[in-house]
Amino acid sequence: MGVSSLIAIPSPLTTSIYLPVKSPNLYTKKLGKMSKIQCSLSVSSQSKTAQFDLKTYWTTLIGEINQELDRAVPIQYPDKIYEAMRYSVLAKGAKRAPPVMCVAACELFGGNRLAAFPTACALEMVHAASLIHDDLPCMDDDPSRRGQPSNHTIYGVDMAILAGDALFPLGFSHIVSQTPSDLVPEPRLLRVIAEIARAVGSTGMAAGQFLDLEGGPNAVEFVQEKKYGEMGECSAVCGGLLAGATDDEIRRLRRYGRAVGVLYQVVDDILEAKTMKSKLDEEEKRKKGKSYVAVYGVEKATEVAEELRAKAKKELDGFEKYGESVVPLYSFVDYAADRGIIEASQCSVSIISPNPPPYRFKAKPLRKMASPEEEEEEQEEEEEEESLDQLPGTVLATIISKLDMASICSVASTCKTFNACASHILTFIPSFHLLDIAPSIDLLKPLMPPNPYLKSLKLDCARLDDSATNVFVRDSLHELYFHNCANFSGKLLSEIGGKCADLRYLYLGSVAEKRGRPIHISDLEELLRGCTQLEELILMFDVPLFLRHKFAQVWALASEKLTSLEIGCVSSVMVTELLSPSLGHHRSPNHVRPPILPGIQKLCLSVDYITDTMVSTISNVLMSLTHLDLRDAPLIEPTSAYDLTNSGLQQINQHGKLKHLSLVRSQEFLITYFRRVNDLGMLLMADNCANMESICLGGFCRVTDTGFKTILHSCSSLYKLRVSYGTHLTDLVFHDISATSLSLTHVSLRWCNLLTNHAIKNLVSNMRLKILDLRDCKHLGDGALISISTLPELKILLLDGSDISDFGLSYLRGVINSLVSLSVRGCKRLTDKCISALFEGSSKLELQQLDLSNLPNLSDNGVLTLAKCRVPISELRMRQCPLIGDASVMALASMQVDENRWHGCRLRLLDLYNCGGITQLSFWWLKKPYFPRLRWLGVTGSVSRDIVDALARNRPFLRVACQAEELGFNQWDNSHGFYMHDYDEVDELEQLLEEGEYIDEEMMDVDNDAELL
Repeated sequence: MGVSSLIAIPSPLTTSIYLPVKSPNLYTKKLGKMSKIQCSLSVSSQSKTAQFDLKTYWTTLIGEINQELDRAVPIQYPDKIYEAMRYSVLAKGAKRAPPVMCVAACELFGGNRLAAFPTACALEMVHAASLIHDDLPCMDDDPSRRGQPSNHTIYGVDMAILAGDALFPLGFSHIVSQTPSDLVPEPRLLRVIAEIARAVGSTGMAAGQFLDLEGGPNAVEFVQEKKYGEMGECSAVCGGLLAGATDDEIRRLRRYGRAVGVLYQVVDDILEAKTMKSKLDEEEKRKKGKSYVAVYGVEKATEVAEELRAKAKKELDGFEKYGESVVPLYSFVDYAADRGIIEASQCSVSIISPNPPPYRFKAKPLRKMASPEEEEEEQEEEEEEESLDQLPGTVLATIISKLDMASICSVASTCKTFNACASHILTFIPSFHLLDIAPSIDLLKPLMPPNPYLKSLKLDCARLDDSATNVFVRDSLHELYFHNCANFSGKLLSEIGGKCADLRYLYLGSVAEKRGRPIHISDLEELLRGCTQLEELILMFDVPLFLRHKFAQVWALASEKLTSLEIGCVSSVMVTELLSPSLGHHRSPNHVRPPILPGIQKLCLSVDYITDTMVSTISNVLMSLTHLDLRDAPLIEPTSAYDLTNSGLQQINQHGKLKHLSLVRSQEFLITYFRRVNDLGMLLMADNCANMESICLGGFCRVTDTGFKTILHSCSSLYKLRVSYGTHLTDLVFHDISATSLSLTHVSLRWCNLLTNHAIKNLVSNMRLKILDLRDCKHLGDGALISISTLPELKILLLDGSDISDFGLSYLRGVINSLVSLSVRGCKRLTDKCISALFEGSSKLELQQLDLSNLPNLSDNGVLTLAKCRVPISELRMRQCPLIGDASVMALASMQVDENRWHGCRLRLLDLYNCGGITQLSFWWLKKPYFPRLRWLGVTGSVSRDIVDALARNRPFLRVACQAEELGFNQWDNSHGFYMHDYDEVDELEQLLEEGEYIDEEMMDVDNDAELL
């Protein structure tokens, strides 16, 4: 092939390009010597092309197409789908190849550009839809495209599928409704529609994608032609059909378009291979079979590209009679081929922003002096970092974008390349979740650059205040979870209402708990008025303290889409006033106020008293209610007017939709019960609760076996049962449970002191039990453990205060491999031997939470055994163990899982409160680099308050508790049932967020003072 055959039309966006002139094999030689080649088609057409302004033609046409596309896909209901559609159709960096080719082909045969625009837009819609589906995790699993996040990365897989599905028919509809009938006869239009349907159908692009998933070297030609060639072929043919081209001309366009479509992708593959300096294993490439490069190598792929270029131009030679009208189609050929040379000469492809990242993570040195061997290792690490710079940005983004926020920070600290990539990713990640630590505003700012794609934000706000709202309150958010907002005032509510109009979920915890932080009713009003799309609202703060005035009236502003409401502290009177139908203000006496919160399906309230009036109002007014959770904590013994009785229970589930019911009387302030409810109340409630799936009853001290059995035998769909303070609950409740159709998976029987081993023997007939809470059932012994050992799916087992022995725990070896959480707190008979009885000889353990608190006979020897068994725990509680001392802390700090990994670093929570043997030596082991993932630490402040305070200051992200408070999230006592917190792995995050070298001067000063004393 001669050099002259390769010199033709320039790149679409320039009037000339640079090509190597000595070698016909343009893609295999070094990109060194370059020569500027002017546009030329042939000797006969030079005079025409000299007058043709190709750059103006392309830029003008693309601009017109963009305007047409913007009008063709407007924002309308359902807005979320249309947002996703527009995101891909109007994507930045889109080259508009299908629509431009269509218009150029139409104009080649004298067609009107206006006649081609509807079909051109339809082709771009179809093309965008195919790319959306192609990027999905079930297909090519690409998180980004053209340097921007993929559609599913921004909107989720479900919405991406819907957007792609919607674009296909929209394209056909657009052709039919927008094509001028006076310019394009109906028969031509039908042929255009049939052509597009053929191209994207089961014998076209879909077939190519199918074989692409299957792989195999023999399929590469078919994949390339079907997956990429079909789009080019269809675009060119549609343009010809619209203009009335002859059958022979259509056949030429078909061959031309197919060649250009495949050429475009082959050059893409060549370019990607050239930019990757590290070579992939040849055998691995052959297995993939997704491209010519992967199967045959760069040299063979280059030859294929040359052949495709020549083939496409040969077809265009048959259109010479149309003069310069064919120039745009020629430009497609050279643009498809020559852009690869231009980009390859730059030797890089990157999605990383060219600007310096707005912040830097600095990995801290682990040693100050380095031996020659260590220096050699460091040099090797630097060389490895340099090699990372050669990886395509898409590869790095694919990996890093799949990580959680803490892991992204960890990766960013390792090298400049990852730092830059992480900085870029922070500008488009859809979720930012950081609940492990409480960041300051100085730490949060660089982690949250402008990001129009941010949808979900979860933060621990313990170190933030009102001044931080302008950093994290953003109009793009759909989900907000703010924990520990004690330093905020009501301004937080009004700011969210003013900016987050599209918010769907909102959780606010502990707002304004610090004295002097007010919340005004106008703040709640602004929140409810502004968040018109809100579906779930959780306000976990003292509402009556701030919002008693006009509380009921304000809720008339709440979103009609609100289906779930939870309030952490509210009075029963306020709830009744809120929901009671009453006369509207400034209305005629005959006008009844419309119902408040008509769409509520889930209602969770913590009130002062659960009363008949409140329960009756809720049951009658909220007609869609499926989930009702009520908890009270009386300060004084309730009177009959402010209590729940049998009559109130009878009112529950008047509309028959309730699936989940929780009625709990807490003894937080006073030992009190529901003394006005007995078995009759349970009988009356059961009549309306046949479809219940979850029931939680706490404090019903007068209900006997008869009442509880009524519930079990009436609710055939029940899978979750919780009973606390069932003072009259005995083994007889479960005597014939095997005769029922129940399939219980969650059971809690707390403070049910009359239960014995026999009850558990009958209960475990429910073989699918996953969570079993038997805390404070003091008459349960080893016999219960024998029964429990038969449960193959058990995940959580809580045995606090039971009468079990070391030997009895050995029965649990049958379920220990499946357990995620185990508590034996306060089981006084247990000794060090219980550890070996449980864990010795076990493998593949999944245990994450272990509570060994209040075991008077547990010593350091037991903890040493635990360390030797390499149990993968992340939360360990050993409070009130007088024999636990410094040796236990050292053992946990040195705990290994295998030969190369320290397992002590997995501990996220360690509770050593009031352990008798803890001295200042333990605090040396609690410093860095030990326990790097530790987030909660419980100790006794009296050991040495100064050194405890120094540790807290030295590790600002470690929460040190000295007042006997329980640590972490209390997943077992959550009022909504059992929830297991699946904490993400955090690898040295504390170290990564701080800059500079760690200096423990304060700790050293405190210890030096202690030694002098």
